[in-house]
Amino acid sequence: DWADDLGRIELADSEGRIWFTRSVSANTPVLEILYPPEGKKLGIGRNYTLAWRGTDADGDTLWYTVLIRREGNAFWTSLASRITNNSICLDSKRIKLVGSDFPEGSYEIQVKATDGVNTAVKVIHVQIVKQEQIKTYILTVGSDIGLEVNGSGTYEEGDLVKVKAPVEEPMHGF
Repeated sequence: DWADDLGRIELADSEGRIWFTRSVSANTPVLEILYPPEGKKLGIGRNYTLAWRGTDADGDTLWYTVLIRREGNAFWTSLASRITNNSICLDSKRIKLVGSDFPEGSYEIQVKATDGVNTAVKVIHVQIVKQEQIKTYILTVGSDIGLEVNGSGTYEEGDLVKVKAPVEEPMHGF
């Protein structure tokens, strides 16, 4: 039986020898998926980084599992399991968004964060589409007052673009 005030879990054999001990923390991890955003179109054969942020109020180490499934399917496919980093790369060499594994369609991506006992789960919905269905935009950032501003590049439709100017530079003439 599970008790809400459980402080520790022990795995013991029939002779009472303890093989594994885990302290039970009071707080469930907090999880946020940073990229891709909900509804994002992912182009077959393009490289993407799935990123998330997980925190635990108890300071416990978090392990992450990332799963994907076509909407309507009962079974999930594992993209990563029990990792501690906050992102995975979907690229043409390791995890491919191509071929029969992930044909065009609507998918769910699930990220789970656990401290070993408590678990948080987030799910987002994405579309896997042909590359030519992805609109891209070129953003060129410039300054006519001598400031270097970062942010130029090629972005896909739906990407969040942040442009940052140095705050230590004085602004004159305004």
